[in-house]
Amino acid sequence: MLSEIGRILGGVQTKRLPEPTAWWQHVVSDDVVVWARTDVSPWRTKQVRAAIAELERVLRDERKE
Repeated sequence: MLSEIGRILGGVQTKRLPEPTAWWQHVVSDDVVVWARTDVSPWRTKQVRAAIAELERVLRDERKE
């Protein structure tokens, strides 16, 4: 915003709070929940979901043993 630019050019900097971020919750098993940010690229989302699916598979296989 112009007011922010004016403060910066005038040498006055204010500390801004980080923007809120939305998260997806993935329940992997009864005792494991994974939270993943939603503001990533589709390519990265695909990678994260594949990793979560692999984690779910590994935990399920360990439970069978």
